[in-house]
Amino acid sequence: MYTAKKLRGPSIVLFLLLSSWLRAQQPAPPPPGGTRVAVIDLQRIVQESVVGQRLQKEIQAFQEKQQQELRKKEAELRQLNQKLQEQAAVLAPDALRDLQAKLRDKQREIDRFREDAVAELQEKIEDAQAQLENQVRPVIAEVAREKGFDVVLNPAAVVFASRAVDITDDVIKRFNAKATQPTKTP
Repeated sequence: MYTAKKLRGPSIVLFLLLSSWLRAQQPAPPPPGGTRVAVIDLQRIVQESVVGQRLQKEIQAFQEKQQQELRKKEAELRQLNQKLQEQAAVLAPDALRDLQAKLRDKQREIDRFREDAVAELQEKIEDAQAQLENQVRPVIAEVAREKGFDVVLNPAAVVFASRAVDITDDVIKRFNAKATQPTKTP
């Protein structure tokens, strides 16, 4: 039988091997001072910045223009439909078919207009988002550098973040100040 003394040597070796293996499995410690991470709420920038509000108004005006055009086309369709209902009994078969064809064509035109309007609106929204992002990205980087942050994340990807690491208010203030400055002409 083995005694405690005989088991102690292999136990120590096993312990040292196991502890060195566990240390190897742990991530490397952060650099001195650690990585500083900030969060920024891009949706708030869209809603509260001068540029974001202007882009939202442009999109809204475009959407209203499309809706007016759609209402106009739908009114024409209703008039054709009403004409068909009123005159169906007295129209000659050829005239009735022509009116029904006009009604179908108008409906197809409206359907195409709706599809095109949705695609155009989506494109305008994507362009506006890209424009805003291109303008605000340097401001985010500037504020993050000044405050000593190494990484800036969107809060949607973060489970928890202290309010102290949210730089959204600072970015909005700086972005608004830059957006309202007159542009310099050479």
